Amino acid sequence: MNGDTVSLIDASFAGQVAIKVGSQPMDMAFRGDDLFVACQGDGSIHVVDLAAGKVRRVLKAGIGCESLGFFKCQTRATDAAALNSYTSHG
Repeated sequence: MNGDTVSLIDASFAGQVAIKVGSQPMDMAFRGDDLFVACQGDGSIHVVDLAAGKVRRVLKAGIGCESLGFFKCQTRATDAAALNSYTSHG
């Protein structure tokens, strides 16, 4: 539980690479060609470029970050209209 790496395993199981991330990686989520890794030990989220096999960005989330997920945010038509009005005239 005190590690600081995630392993990427080739789909054919012919190869594996360890990538150094933050302290205590707990959860991961794929988005496009990126892997987001939540690290509870230091409160970081590491964005791994899967094609390059390297961390390309680190975000701070707060100590204890354990879960990740992506969802589509839906807005009501009236909210969208109000937002467009605000950004157009604000």
